[in-house]
Amino acid sequence: MELTIKKKLLQTFQVIITLAAVFFVIYKLYQFDQWDAFYNHLSKHSPKFGLIIIAQIVLSISTLSLESLKWQQLTQIIYPLTFREAFFQVLKGLQAGMITPGRLGDPPSRVIYLPPEMRSRGLLVSMLGIMIQNIVLGVGAITGLLCLNRAIVSDPAMLSKLELLLMKYAGYFVLLILTGQILLLIGVKLLKNINIVQKITSFFLFVRNFRYRQIALVIFFTIFKYTVFCFQFWLILYYFGIVTHPSHIALVAIYFGGITMLPSFAIADLGLRGSIGIILFSLVSGNSIGIVMSVFLLWFFNLAIPSLIPLVWKKPMMQNG
Repeated sequence: MELTIKKKLLQTFQVIITLAAVFFVIYKLYQFDQWDAFYNHLSKHSPKFGLIIIAQIVLSISTLSLESLKWQQLTQIIYPLTFREAFFQVLKGLQAGMITPGRLGDPPSRVIYLPPEMRSRGLLVSMLGIMIQNIVLGVGAITGLLCLNRAIVSDPAMLSKLELLLMKYAGYFVLLILTGQILLLIGVKLLKNINIVQKITSFFLFVRNFRYRQIALVIFFTIFKYTVFCFQFWLILYYFGIVTHPSHIALVAIYFGGITMLPSFAIADLGLRGSIGIILFSLVSGNSIGIVMSVFLLWFFNLAIPSLIPLVWKKPMMQNG
């Protein structure tokens, strides 16, 4: 009886998340205030836009597939998943992450589809995946900053200020990680009998169960997905005439690093992304409307559409029961 109640509550929660994601997408589409400019641009460049749509769909499927392959590798040591199962769980995580602050709903909404006894470990491997992803985003942003060609930036003074600001935050980030590791090592030794410390220790012991090949594959899929994602955004920006040179992809890398460091609430997430985009890409273009539309289209193809797929895709049966 208790198991039936829990199952019904779980199903109700899943329906609520799905409906919330649907209404969130509708709200964001309604709230977008650049439709006139978008239609005006579309009327002048409609043939190219068709190609852009095809490219965006292909690239979006690619990033989702790479994320699914990464999730498949992460869960392999606790509960092997087929690619189809991993893909579905990634979509459900994305769906919940879109409507929660800082994407906090993503990990729980993935692991909820694992067997109950595997969910706590599922959260641990999800944390590991997030750590690797944030490291890749941080390294990518710093690399973009170092590789940015000053000759193609219209406002070198603004770029210098931005460089100082980003390097400052990067320094704080590295210092925070080093300090955290030192304090963690000291704390584990001094406070080893406290429950929370035991849980942290168990996490690191659990991570040691991964084979080097698995970690290498997770890192590879993360970097590959990041590269595809950067190219996808660069392509949209190129279509709207914001970027004109391949080296501008360095700005895209900086942009993704910037939005990762700033926490945001779901309701304001798209607006924050647009604001950061305007600040950053105004270094090479004054087309603020084009920048906002580019950010919106990236959100639409990578978050809005994928979050609605579970509406028509039946949950796959778990291969192990």
